[in-house]
Amino acid sequence: MFEAGNLLRGETTHRLTRVSILTGMTLITLTFNACTAVDNGIEDGMAVPIEGLDASGAQVPETASWEAREGGDSTGPVTGAEGDFGSPCTENSECESGYCVDGPEGPVCTKTCAEACPEGYQCKGVQDLGSDLVFICVPILTRLCEPCLDDSQCVDGSCQAIDEGSYCVSSCNDTTDCPAGYLCAVQDSEGTCVPETGSCTCFSGFNGGQRTCWTASGAGECFGIETCDPSVGWTGCSALEPSDESCDYLDEDCDGLVDEDFKDDEGIYNTYLNCGACNVSCAFGFPNAAATTCDTSGPQPQCQVVACLPGYEQLNAYQCIPEGGSLCQPCEADDACLGENAACITNDDGSFCGQACAADSDCPDGYGCNGEANGTSQCVPLTGSCTCNTLNQGLSRACIETWTPSAPDEVAYACPGTETCQDGGWSVCDLPDEACDGVDDDCDGAVDEAFKNDEGLYDGVEHCGGCNVSCLALLDEEAHAVATCNTSQGFPTCD
Repeated sequence: MFEAGNLLRGETTHRLTRVSILTGMTLITLTFNACTAVDNGIEDGMAVPIEGLDASGAQVPETASWEAREGGDSTGPVTGAEGDFGSPCTENSECESGYCVDGPEGPVCTKTCAEACPEGYQCKGVQDLGSDLVFICVPILTRLCEPCLDDSQCVDGSCQAIDEGSYCVSSCNDTTDCPAGYLCAVQDSEGTCVPETGSCTCFSGFNGGQRTCWTASGAGECFGIETCDPSVGWTGCSALEPSDESCDYLDEDCDGLVDEDFKDDEGIYNTYLNCGACNVSCAFGFPNAAATTCDTSGPQPQCQVVACLPGYEQLNAYQCIPEGGSLCQPCEADDACLGENAACITNDDGSFCGQACAADSDCPDGYGCNGEANGTSQCVPLTGSCTCNTLNQGLSRACIETWTPSAPDEVAYACPGTETCQDGGWSVCDLPDEACDGVDDDCDGAVDEAFKNDEGLYDGVEHCGGCNVSCLALLDEEAHAVATCNTSQGFPTCD
Protein backbone atom coordinates (compact mmCIF):
# COMPACT_ATOMS: atom_id res chain seq x y z
CA MET A 1 0.00 0.00 0.00
CA PHE A 2 1.10 3.61 -0.24
CA GLU A 3 2.79 4.86 2.88
CA ALA A 4 4.13 8.26 3.79
CA GLY A 5 7.25 9.00 1.74
CA ASN A 6 7.11 5.87 -0.44
CA LEU A 7 5.65 7.13 -3.70
CA LEU A 8 8.52 9.51 -4.49
CA ARG A 9 11.89 8.94 -2.86
CA GLY A 10 13.92 12.03 -1.71
CA GLU A 11 17.61 12.82 -1.39
CA THR A 12 19.94 11.84 1.41
CA THR A 13 18.64 14.70 3.55
CA HIS A 14 14.90 15.21 3.04
CA ARG A 15 11.66 16.24 4.67
CA LEU A 16 8.03 15.17 4.21
CA THR A 17 6.09 16.97 1.48
CA ARG A 18 2.63 16.33 -0.02
CA VAL A 19 2.27 14.95 -3.57
CA SER A 20 -0.81 13.84 -5.50
CA ILE A 21 -1.53 11.25 -8.18
CA LEU A 22 -4.31 12.08 -10.57
CA THR A 23 -6.43 9.06 -11.50
CA GLY A 24 -9.32 9.82 -13.84
CA MET A 25 -11.27 12.61 -12.18
CA THR A 26 -10.05 11.78 -8.67
CA LEU A 27 -7.10 13.55 -7.10
CA ILE A 28 -5.51 11.38 -4.38
CA THR A 29 -3.08 13.21 -2.12
CA LEU A 30 -0.06 11.30 -0.84
CA THR A 31 3.17 12.09 1.00
CA PHE A 32 6.67 11.83 -0.44
CA ASN A 33 10.19 12.85 0.58
CA ALA A 34 11.30 16.13 -0.93
CA CYS A 35 15.04 16.62 -1.20
CA THR A 36 16.90 19.59 0.23
CA ALA A 37 19.90 21.49 -1.15
CA VAL A 38 22.42 19.17 0.41
CA ASP A 39 22.94 17.15 -2.76
CA ASN A 40 21.42 19.11 -5.59
CA GLY A 41 22.20 22.75 -4.84
CA ILE A 42 18.58 23.71 -4.34
CA GLU A 43 17.85 25.76 -1.30
CA ASP A 44 15.78 24.24 1.45
CA GLY A 45 12.07 24.52 0.72
CA MET A 46 12.41 24.87 -3.07
CA ALA A 47 10.66 22.56 -5.49
CA VAL A 48 12.49 19.82 -7.40
CA PRO A 49 13.59 21.38 -10.75
CA ILE A 50 11.36 20.27 -13.60
CA GLU A 51 12.34 20.83 -17.22
CA GLY A 52 9.96 21.15 -20.14
CA LEU A 53 7.48 23.74 -18.92
CA ASP A 54 5.49 25.55 -21.59
CA ALA A 55 4.92 29.29 -21.71
CA SER A 56 2.01 29.02 -19.35
CA GLY A 57 4.05 27.06 -16.87
CA ALA A 58 2.29 23.73 -17.58
CA GLN A 59 4.32 20.53 -17.70
CA VAL A 60 4.99 19.06 -21.14
CA PRO A 61 5.47 15.28 -20.85
CA GLU A 62 8.66 14.19 -22.64
CA THR A 63 9.73 10.62 -23.19
CA ALA A 64 12.03 10.64 -26.24
CA SER A 65 15.25 10.42 -24.31
CA TRP A 66 13.90 7.43 -22.37
CA GLU A 67 12.80 5.65 -25.53
CA ALA A 68 16.26 6.13 -27.03
CA ARG A 69 17.98 4.60 -24.03
CA GLU A 70 15.47 1.75 -23.99
CA GLY A 71 15.84 0.99 -27.66
CA GLY A 72 12.79 2.96 -28.76
CA ASP A 73 10.32 0.55 -27.13
CA SER A 74 8.05 2.19 -24.60
CA THR A 75 5.60 -0.69 -24.22
CA GLY A 76 7.65 -3.53 -22.73
CA PRO A 77 9.10 -3.95 -19.25
CA VAL A 78 12.52 -2.35 -19.02
CA THR A 79 15.35 -2.70 -16.52
CA GLY A 80 18.11 -0.22 -17.24
CA ALA A 81 21.51 0.53 -15.82
CA GLU A 82 21.84 2.05 -12.40
CA GLY A 83 19.58 5.10 -12.23
CA ASP A 84 17.70 4.03 -15.37
CA PHE A 85 14.00 3.15 -15.60
CA GLY A 86 13.20 0.01 -13.57
CA SER A 87 16.43 -0.12 -11.59
CA PRO A 88 16.25 -0.36 -7.75
CA CYS A 89 16.51 2.86 -5.80
CA THR A 90 16.09 4.30 -2.34
CA GLU A 91 16.16 8.04 -3.07
CA ASN A 92 14.80 10.26 -5.84
CA SER A 93 18.32 11.52 -6.53
CA GLU A 94 19.43 8.01 -7.54
CA CYS A 95 17.17 8.14 -10.61
CA GLU A 96 17.89 10.06 -13.82
CA SER A 97 14.25 11.12 -13.92
CA GLY A 98 14.36 12.33 -10.33
CA TYR A 99 11.53 9.95 -9.36
CA CYS A 100 11.87 6.82 -7.21
CA VAL A 101 8.53 5.03 -6.73
CA ASP A 102 7.26 1.85 -5.06
CA GLY A 103 7.39 -1.29 -7.21
CA PRO A 104 6.07 -4.83 -6.63
CA GLU A 105 9.47 -5.91 -5.29
CA GLY A 106 10.61 -2.64 -3.79
CA PRO A 107 11.30 0.95 -4.90
CA VAL A 108 12.43 1.45 -8.55
CA CYS A 109 13.35 4.38 -10.79
CA THR A 110 10.62 5.51 -13.13
CA LYS A 111 10.28 7.95 -16.02
CA THR A 112 7.95 10.63 -17.29
CA CYS A 113 5.29 9.65 -19.78
CA ALA A 114 3.14 11.14 -22.49
CA GLU A 115 0.50 8.46 -23.01
CA ALA A 116 1.61 4.86 -22.66
CA CYS A 117 3.89 3.16 -20.16
CA PRO A 118 5.55 -0.27 -20.31
CA GLU A 119 3.48 -3.31 -19.33
CA GLY A 120 2.86 -3.36 -15.60
CA TYR A 121 2.93 0.43 -15.38
CA GLN A 122 0.37 3.16 -15.85
CA CYS A 123 0.78 6.87 -16.55
CA LYS A 124 -0.20 8.94 -13.52
CA GLY A 125 -0.23 12.65 -12.86
CA VAL A 126 1.85 13.67 -9.84
CA GLN A 127 1.58 17.01 -8.03
CA ASP A 128 5.16 18.25 -7.63
CA LEU A 129 6.31 20.95 -5.22
CA GLY A 130 5.00 23.52 -7.66
CA SER A 131 1.42 23.89 -8.78
CA ASP A 132 1.78 21.81 -11.97
CA LEU A 133 1.32 18.12 -12.67
CA VAL A 134 4.07 15.79 -13.78
CA PHE A 135 3.08 12.55 -15.52
CA ILE A 136 5.21 9.56 -14.60
CA CYS A 137 4.97 5.79 -15.08
CA VAL A 138 3.80 4.20 -11.84
CA PRO A 139 3.89 0.38 -11.30
CA ILE A 140 0.48 -1.26 -11.14
CA LEU A 141 0.59 -2.85 -7.72
CA THR A 142 -1.84 -5.47 -6.49
CA ARG A 143 -2.89 -4.32 -3.00
CA LEU A 144 -5.48 -7.03 -2.31
CA CYS A 145 -5.79 -7.89 1.38
CA GLU A 146 -3.21 -5.35 2.50
CA PRO A 147 -4.23 -3.43 5.65
CA CYS A 148 -5.47 0.09 5.02
CA LEU A 149 -7.09 3.06 6.67
CA ASP A 150 -8.75 4.67 3.65
CA ASP A 151 -9.11 4.30 -0.14
CA SER A 152 -6.03 6.45 -0.82
CA GLN A 153 -3.85 3.60 0.39
CA CYS A 154 -5.27 1.12 -2.15
CA VAL A 155 -4.06 1.50 -5.79
CA ASP A 156 -6.99 1.03 -8.20
CA GLY A 157 -9.11 -0.26 -5.35
CA SER A 158 -10.84 0.68 -2.16
CA CYS A 159 -10.47 0.08 1.56
CA GLN A 160 -13.22 -2.12 2.99
CA ALA A 161 -13.97 -3.93 6.24
CA ILE A 162 -13.21 -7.66 5.96
CA ASP A 163 -13.53 -10.03 8.89
CA GLU A 164 -11.58 -8.43 11.74
CA GLY A 165 -10.08 -5.34 10.03
CA SER A 166 -9.92 -3.04 6.99
CA TYR A 167 -8.13 -4.25 3.83
CA CYS A 168 -7.63 -3.25 0.22
CA VAL A 169 -9.95 -4.76 -2.41
CA SER A 170 -10.14 -4.27 -6.18
CA SER A 171 -13.15 -3.87 -8.44
CA CYS A 172 -14.40 -6.73 -10.63
CA ASN A 173 -17.25 -7.81 -12.88
CA ASP A 174 -17.04 -11.50 -12.05
CA THR A 175 -14.72 -13.94 -10.29
CA THR A 176 -12.53 -14.34 -13.39
CA ASP A 177 -11.34 -10.80 -12.77
CA CYS A 178 -9.96 -11.85 -9.36
CA PRO A 179 -6.75 -13.74 -8.49
CA ALA A 180 -6.84 -17.33 -7.27
CA GLY A 181 -8.31 -17.59 -3.80
CA TYR A 182 -10.58 -14.59 -4.35
CA LEU A 183 -14.16 -14.26 -5.58
CA CYS A 184 -16.14 -11.34 -6.95
CA ALA A 185 -18.65 -10.20 -4.33
CA VAL A 186 -21.35 -7.90 -5.73
CA GLN A 187 -23.05 -5.38 -3.50
CA ASP A 188 -25.12 -2.42 -4.70
CA SER A 189 -24.27 -3.38 -8.30
CA GLU A 190 -20.54 -3.01 -7.62
CA GLY A 191 -18.22 -6.02 -7.49
CA THR A 192 -15.06 -6.33 -5.44
CA CYS A 193 -12.50 -9.12 -5.16
CA VAL A 194 -12.60 -10.54 -1.62
CA PRO A 195 -10.98 -13.67 -0.12
CA GLU A 196 -12.97 -16.88 -0.57
CA THR A 197 -12.42 -17.64 3.13
CA GLY A 198 -13.83 -14.28 4.21
CA SER A 199 -10.54 -13.41 5.89
CA CYS A 200 -7.36 -11.68 4.76
CA THR A 201 -5.34 -13.30 7.54
CA CYS A 202 -6.15 -16.98 6.91
CA PHE A 203 -4.49 -18.39 3.78
CA SER A 204 -2.77 -21.55 2.58
CA GLY A 205 0.58 -20.57 4.04
CA PHE A 206 -1.00 -20.18 7.49
CA ASN A 207 -2.86 -23.49 7.63
CA GLY A 208 -3.25 -24.55 11.28
CA GLY A 209 -2.31 -21.14 12.61
CA GLN A 210 -4.19 -19.86 15.63
CA ARG A 211 -5.40 -16.54 16.90
CA THR A 212 -7.51 -15.12 19.70
CA CYS A 213 -11.27 -15.08 19.20
CA TRP A 214 -14.19 -14.02 21.35
CA THR A 215 -17.94 -14.19 21.82
CA ALA A 216 -19.98 -11.39 23.34
CA SER A 217 -23.39 -10.90 24.89
CA GLY A 218 -25.03 -8.60 27.39
CA ALA A 219 -23.30 -10.58 30.14
CA GLY A 220 -19.78 -9.84 28.86
CA GLU A 221 -17.06 -11.11 26.51
CA CYS A 222 -15.40 -14.53 26.55
CA PHE A 223 -12.10 -15.19 24.77
CA GLY A 224 -10.75 -18.33 23.20
CA ILE A 225 -8.64 -19.69 20.33
CA GLU A 226 -9.64 -20.36 16.71
CA THR A 227 -7.67 -22.11 13.96
CA CYS A 228 -7.00 -21.19 10.34
CA ASP A 229 -8.42 -23.64 7.78
CA PRO A 230 -7.60 -22.19 4.34
CA SER A 231 -10.65 -23.90 2.83
CA VAL A 232 -13.14 -22.13 5.09
CA GLY A 233 -11.23 -19.44 6.99
CA TRP A 234 -10.99 -19.09 10.74
CA THR A 235 -12.95 -21.79 12.51
CA GLY A 236 -13.52 -23.59 15.81
CA CYS A 237 -13.53 -20.66 18.24
CA SER A 238 -13.21 -22.15 21.72
CA ALA A 239 -14.67 -19.12 23.51
CA LEU A 240 -17.66 -19.84 25.75
CA GLU A 241 -20.94 -18.00 25.33
CA PRO A 242 -21.04 -15.36 28.11
CA SER A 243 -23.93 -15.74 30.54
CA ASP A 244 -24.97 -14.37 33.89
CA GLU A 245 -22.87 -15.65 36.77
CA SER A 246 -24.23 -18.64 38.71
CA CYS A 247 -22.76 -20.35 41.76
CA ASP A 248 -20.89 -23.31 40.27
CA TYR A 249 -17.17 -22.47 40.67
CA LEU A 250 -17.00 -21.25 37.03
CA ASP A 251 -16.58 -17.81 35.43
CA GLU A 252 -19.64 -17.67 33.16
CA ASP A 253 -19.41 -13.95 32.36
CA CYS A 254 -15.66 -14.17 31.65
CA ASP A 255 -14.68 -11.23 33.82
CA GLY A 256 -11.86 -13.12 35.49
CA LEU A 257 -13.86 -13.63 38.70
CA VAL A 258 -15.52 -16.85 39.85
CA ASP A 259 -18.92 -16.73 41.62
CA GLU A 260 -18.30 -13.08 42.57
CA ASP A 261 -22.05 -12.42 42.98
CA PHE A 262 -22.22 -14.96 45.79
CA LYS A 263 -19.18 -13.92 47.86
CA ASP A 264 -18.25 -11.07 50.14
CA ASP A 265 -15.17 -8.89 49.69
CA GLU A 266 -13.03 -11.55 51.35
CA GLY A 267 -14.15 -14.26 48.92
CA ILE A 268 -16.45 -16.02 51.43
CA TYR A 269 -19.70 -17.57 50.19
CA ASN A 270 -22.13 -15.69 52.44
CA THR A 271 -25.55 -15.85 50.79
CA TYR A 272 -28.64 -17.64 52.14
CA LEU A 273 -28.67 -20.16 49.29
CA ASN A 274 -24.89 -20.55 49.11
CA CYS A 275 -23.67 -20.51 52.69
CA GLY A 276 -20.01 -21.50 52.95
CA ALA A 277 -20.09 -23.12 49.51
CA CYS A 278 -22.20 -23.23 46.36
CA ASN A 279 -25.70 -24.70 46.73
CA VAL A 280 -25.51 -25.04 50.51
CA SER A 281 -28.98 -23.63 51.22
CA CYS A 282 -30.10 -22.54 54.68
CA ALA A 283 -33.70 -23.26 53.62
CA PHE A 284 -33.25 -26.99 54.20
CA GLY A 285 -32.07 -29.30 56.96
CA PHE A 286 -33.74 -27.63 59.94
CA PRO A 287 -37.04 -29.37 60.87
CA ASN A 288 -39.58 -27.20 62.72
CA ALA A 289 -37.51 -24.01 62.16
CA ALA A 290 -39.44 -20.85 61.34
CA ALA A 291 -36.40 -18.83 60.26
CA THR A 292 -32.77 -19.56 59.51
CA THR A 293 -29.76 -17.50 58.46
CA CYS A 294 -26.24 -17.81 57.08
CA ASP A 295 -24.08 -16.90 60.05
CA THR A 296 -20.63 -15.57 59.07
CA SER A 297 -19.38 -14.62 62.53
CA GLY A 298 -17.23 -17.74 62.85
CA PRO A 299 -14.25 -18.96 60.85
CA GLN A 300 -16.59 -20.76 58.44
CA PRO A 301 -20.10 -19.61 57.38
CA GLN A 302 -22.82 -21.90 58.74
CA CYS A 303 -26.60 -22.10 58.47
CA GLN A 304 -28.22 -21.58 61.88
CA VAL A 305 -31.73 -21.47 63.40
CA VAL A 306 -33.09 -18.02 64.22
CA ALA A 307 -36.60 -18.97 65.37
CA CYS A 308 -38.75 -22.11 65.75
CA LEU A 309 -42.34 -22.83 64.73
CA PRO A 310 -45.11 -22.49 67.33
CA GLY A 311 -45.05 -25.44 69.73
CA TYR A 312 -41.29 -25.83 69.39
CA GLU A 313 -38.36 -24.32 71.18
CA GLN A 314 -34.73 -23.89 70.18
CA LEU A 315 -32.43 -26.51 71.67
CA ASN A 316 -29.28 -24.98 70.16
CA ALA A 317 -28.19 -23.09 67.04
CA TYR A 318 -29.19 -26.03 64.86
CA GLN A 319 -32.27 -27.74 66.43
CA CYS A 320 -35.92 -27.03 67.22
CA ILE A 321 -37.61 -29.52 69.56
CA PRO A 322 -41.20 -29.70 70.90
CA GLU A 323 -41.91 -27.38 73.79
CA GLY A 324 -41.29 -29.26 77.01
CA GLY A 325 -38.96 -31.46 75.10
CA SER A 326 -36.87 -31.91 78.24
CA LEU A 327 -39.88 -32.57 80.46
CA CYS A 328 -39.19 -35.63 82.62
CA GLN A 329 -35.66 -35.96 81.25
CA PRO A 330 -33.06 -36.90 83.89
CA CYS A 331 -31.15 -33.90 85.21
CA GLU A 332 -28.73 -32.79 87.85
CA ALA A 333 -29.29 -29.01 87.67
CA ASP A 334 -31.80 -26.50 86.31
CA ASP A 335 -29.63 -25.48 83.36
CA ALA A 336 -30.07 -28.97 81.92
CA CYS A 337 -33.81 -28.26 81.46
CA LEU A 338 -35.16 -26.43 78.38
CA GLY A 339 -37.67 -23.64 78.53
CA GLU A 340 -38.02 -20.48 80.54
CA ASN A 341 -37.99 -21.13 84.30
CA ALA A 342 -37.88 -24.90 83.78
CA ALA A 343 -36.40 -26.58 86.87
CA CYS A 344 -34.86 -29.87 87.92
CA ILE A 345 -37.31 -31.60 90.30
CA THR A 346 -36.72 -34.60 92.57
CA ASN A 347 -39.50 -37.22 92.87
CA ASP A 348 -39.83 -40.90 93.72
CA ASP A 349 -37.87 -41.91 90.63
CA GLY A 350 -35.01 -39.48 91.00
CA SER A 351 -34.34 -36.01 89.55
CA PHE A 352 -36.15 -34.98 86.37
CA CYS A 353 -36.87 -31.78 84.44
CA GLY A 354 -40.13 -29.98 84.92
CA GLN A 355 -41.78 -27.24 82.86
CA ALA A 356 -42.87 -23.88 84.22
CA CYS A 357 -46.65 -23.44 84.33
CA ALA A 358 -49.43 -21.34 85.79
CA ALA A 359 -52.26 -23.88 85.40
CA ASP A 360 -52.87 -27.48 84.39
CA SER A 361 -53.77 -26.25 80.89
CA ASP A 362 -50.12 -25.21 80.42
CA CYS A 363 -49.02 -28.83 80.82
CA PRO A 364 -49.15 -31.73 78.33
CA ASP A 365 -51.64 -34.56 78.73
CA GLY A 366 -50.81 -36.74 81.72
CA TYR A 367 -49.19 -33.85 83.60
CA GLY A 368 -50.49 -31.40 86.16
CA CYS A 369 -49.25 -28.04 87.37
CA ASN A 370 -48.68 -29.28 90.91
CA GLY A 371 -44.92 -29.34 91.22
CA GLU A 372 -42.79 -26.59 92.61
CA ALA A 373 -39.16 -25.59 92.38
CA ASN A 374 -37.28 -22.31 92.73
CA GLY A 375 -40.52 -20.55 93.60
CA THR A 376 -42.24 -21.47 90.33
CA SER A 377 -44.92 -24.05 89.57
CA GLN A 378 -43.83 -26.96 87.45
CA CYS A 379 -45.57 -29.52 85.29
CA VAL A 380 -45.10 -32.99 86.79
CA PRO A 381 -46.63 -36.38 85.87
CA LEU A 382 -50.07 -37.12 87.36
CA THR A 383 -48.70 -40.54 88.20
CA GLY A 384 -46.08 -38.93 90.38
CA SER A 385 -43.39 -40.65 88.35
CA CYS A 386 -41.50 -39.60 85.25
CA THR A 387 -40.86 -43.23 84.44
CA CYS A 388 -44.56 -44.21 84.53
CA ASN A 389 -46.91 -42.10 82.47
CA THR A 390 -49.63 -42.39 79.86
CA LEU A 391 -47.09 -43.45 77.28
CA ASN A 392 -45.91 -46.60 79.03
CA GLN A 393 -48.87 -47.92 81.05
CA GLY A 394 -48.76 -51.71 81.45
CA LEU A 395 -44.97 -51.70 81.35
CA SER A 396 -43.32 -53.84 84.06
CA ARG A 397 -39.97 -53.41 85.65
CA ALA A 398 -37.90 -55.10 88.33
CA CYS A 399 -38.27 -54.03 91.94
CA ILE A 400 -36.76 -54.98 95.29
CA GLU A 401 -38.45 -55.67 98.66
CA THR A 402 -36.25 -55.74 101.72
CA TRP A 403 -36.94 -57.86 104.86
CA THR A 404 -35.52 -56.40 107.97
CA PRO A 405 -35.51 -58.78 110.96
CA SER A 406 -36.65 -57.60 114.35
CA ALA A 407 -33.75 -59.16 116.15
CA PRO A 408 -30.65 -57.04 115.86
CA ASP A 409 -28.45 -60.08 115.50
CA GLU A 410 -30.20 -61.23 112.33
CA VAL A 411 -29.22 -60.08 108.84
CA ALA A 412 -31.60 -58.19 106.53
CA TYR A 413 -31.96 -59.30 102.95
CA ALA A 414 -33.63 -58.17 99.69
CA CYS A 415 -36.13 -60.03 97.57
CA PRO A 416 -36.51 -59.36 93.82
CA GLY A 417 -39.92 -58.77 92.26
CA THR A 418 -41.72 -56.81 89.51
CA GLU A 419 -43.89 -53.70 89.43
CA THR A 420 -46.26 -52.50 86.70
CA CYS A 421 -47.08 -49.00 85.46
CA GLN A 422 -50.77 -48.25 86.12
CA ASP A 423 -53.01 -45.17 86.04
CA GLY A 424 -51.87 -44.21 89.50
CA GLY A 425 -48.21 -44.91 88.90
CA TRP A 426 -46.10 -47.90 89.64
CA SER A 427 -47.84 -50.74 91.47
CA VAL A 428 -46.50 -52.32 94.66
CA CYS A 429 -43.60 -54.68 94.16
CA ASP A 430 -45.11 -58.03 93.25
CA LEU A 431 -42.99 -60.80 94.83
CA PRO A 432 -43.01 -64.41 93.61
CA ASP A 433 -44.81 -67.21 95.47
CA GLU A 434 -42.73 -69.21 97.94
CA ALA A 435 -40.88 -72.12 96.36
CA CYS A 436 -39.00 -74.99 98.01
CA ASP A 437 -35.54 -73.71 97.39
CA GLY A 438 -34.10 -72.78 100.75
CA VAL A 439 -34.82 -69.04 100.07
CA ASP A 440 -37.41 -66.63 101.42
CA ASP A 441 -39.00 -65.90 98.02
CA ASP A 442 -41.96 -63.87 99.31
CA CYS A 443 -39.76 -61.86 101.68
CA ASP A 444 -41.83 -62.60 104.81
CA GLY A 445 -38.97 -63.69 106.97
CA ALA A 446 -39.74 -67.41 106.68
CA VAL A 447 -37.94 -69.87 104.38
CA ASP A 448 -39.89 -72.62 102.59
CA GLU A 449 -42.69 -72.29 105.13
CA ALA A 450 -45.22 -73.76 102.74
CA PHE A 451 -43.32 -77.05 102.65
CA LYS A 452 -42.81 -77.60 106.39
CA ASN A 453 -45.03 -78.68 109.30
CA ASP A 454 -45.36 -76.83 112.53
CA GLU A 455 -42.22 -78.48 113.83
CA GLY A 456 -40.29 -77.14 110.83
CA LEU A 457 -39.90 -80.54 109.19
CA TYR A 458 -40.25 -80.96 105.44
CA ASP A 459 -43.20 -83.44 105.39
CA GLY A 460 -44.37 -83.40 101.81
CA VAL A 461 -44.20 -86.49 99.56
CA GLU A 462 -42.07 -84.53 97.03
CA HIS A 463 -40.06 -82.74 99.70
CA CYS A 464 -39.66 -85.34 102.43
CA GLY A 465 -36.96 -84.30 104.82
CA GLY A 466 -35.71 -81.62 102.42
CA CYS A 467 -36.50 -79.82 99.20
CA ASN A 468 -36.87 -82.04 96.16
CA VAL A 469 -36.49 -85.32 98.16
CA SER A 470 -39.42 -87.15 96.53
CA CYS A 471 -40.88 -90.39 97.93
CA LEU A 472 -42.43 -91.05 94.56
CA ALA A 473 -39.05 -92.13 93.27
CA LEU A 474 -39.20 -95.30 95.46
CA LEU A 475 -42.26 -96.72 93.76
CA ASP A 476 -42.02 -99.22 90.90
CA GLU A 477 -43.92 -98.24 87.84
CA GLU A 478 -46.09 -101.36 88.20
CA ALA A 479 -46.47 -101.13 91.98
CA HIS A 480 -49.94 -100.52 93.27
CA ALA A 481 -49.00 -98.52 96.36
CA VAL A 482 -49.14 -94.98 97.72
CA ALA A 483 -46.01 -93.25 98.95
CA THR A 484 -46.08 -91.23 102.15
CA CYS A 485 -43.67 -89.10 104.16
CA ASN A 486 -43.68 -90.38 107.76
CA THR A 487 -42.56 -87.93 110.47
CA SER A 488 -43.86 -89.93 113.46
CA GLN A 489 -40.40 -90.93 114.52
CA GLY A 490 -39.30 -87.28 114.79
CA PHE A 491 -37.63 -87.25 111.37
CA PRO A 492 -39.19 -87.57 107.89
CA THR A 493 -38.96 -90.95 106.07
CA CYS A 494 -40.64 -92.26 102.93
CA ASP A 495 -43.01 -95.25 103.44
